[in-house]
Amino acid sequence: MKIDMKKDGTVIVPEEDIKRLKILLKEARQVGAFAADSVLALAAMALNKGIGELESEVNRKKLAAKYEEITSE
Repeated sequence: MKIDMKKDGTVIVPEEDIKRLKILLKEARQVGAFAADSVLALAAMALNKGIGELESEVNRKKLAAKYEEITSE
């Protein structure tokens, strides 16, 4: 995937990272982890934070939701 930056040129995101971002976007939407609404927006966040950090954030949200579910029973 190519992301055109007006002043800085083009950023090329490898296909394996795009696959990770698509999976991450789906999971993030399920738990409401962040406001990214597209792979492109998530790619921009990943350029800032890193994909691994975003994945960790989603996992923390999923674990917190699971914890709430368990403790509310």
